[in-house]
Amino acid sequence: MSIRDSLARTGVVRFSFNGQIASVSGIPIGGPIQCILRLNGRVIPQTLLTFPVQRFDTVAIELFFTATGRSDEEDELPQELTDIAHLNVAEHFATYDPEEV
Repeated sequence: MSIRDSLARTGVVRFSFNGQIASVSGIPIGGPIQCILRLNGRVIPQTLLTFPVQRFDTVAIELFFTATGRSDEEDELPQELTDIAHLNVAEHFATYDPEEV
């Protein structure tokens, strides 16, 4: 049995026409939602979905959300922009008056 077969038999993982993971528990993969595939705790690429699994192997899928739909490396902002964003949030809460809402 392959990794793909074992995931498909769970009924939780769906595959696209090109054989890649399309959704997990109804959550579509793509854009800001990405997945990491693990075999016995080690990250493996989806190109190895045809790799055979053994009786006591563990297959896991981790879903993660990126605000921009890009990888973590691409999401890193220069420190100045991060500081400005934090300051803007802090200023908002410093001037927030719940009585005005």
